[in-house]
Amino acid sequence: FVEAYWPGREPPETTEDMENLCVLGFNFPPSMFQLHLQFQHGPLFPFHAVQLERGSHYNHGRFYPLEYVRAALALGDAVRMDVDDDTRIEDIVAKVKDQGLDYDTMHKQMIDKGKSFAKKFPIWHRRDFEHTVTNGKVYSNDTGEVVPDLNPAELQRKDNAAMRNYAKPKCSMYRFMKSPSEVKHFLEGV
Repeated sequence: FVEAYWPGREPPETTEDMENLCVLGFNFPPSMFQLHLQFQHGPLFPFHAVQLERGSHYNHGRFYPLEYVRAALALGDAVRMDVDDDTRIEDIVAKVKDQGLDYDTMHKQMIDKGKSFAKKFPIWHRRDFEHTVTNGKVYSNDTGEVVPDLNPAELQRKDNAAMRNYAKPKCSMYRFMKSPSEVKHFLEGV
């Protein structure tokens, strides 16, 4: 991992340094009927980097950066409000903004950070892939010709499976919370 992502560079030394190389946040409404922290470190997979450039990743009004959530919670009683199933997220964001914390600004900063990963970690190259998907069509990187019998979504799924850290054919969600002492620090064993 370290050689692939930080060739010739020192990896981050602290958790805070690592967070500066990651996009962390929550979707609202939550995915899969539960609120969970999304943690994505650079570089993003090519598919996700393109989504981010097009404005269809970490969507404004749906994705809430961890930095924003932490800062909002730190405002304490100043932003306390009665919340129920009918409370709109926009009302919560407005209450927080009344105290000087602007979601729009923090979301844009997070988007800019995510976009910077391609420059900081230029590890994906066209030569690393057999195909490129452009405007919903699959092209051969050898010939430049359209490959009509390949489905872009299926190709993307296979690429994700091949690039996953664990290289497992199937991924499952861990359903039980661990205590902090059970979680390894990201630099252990490096």
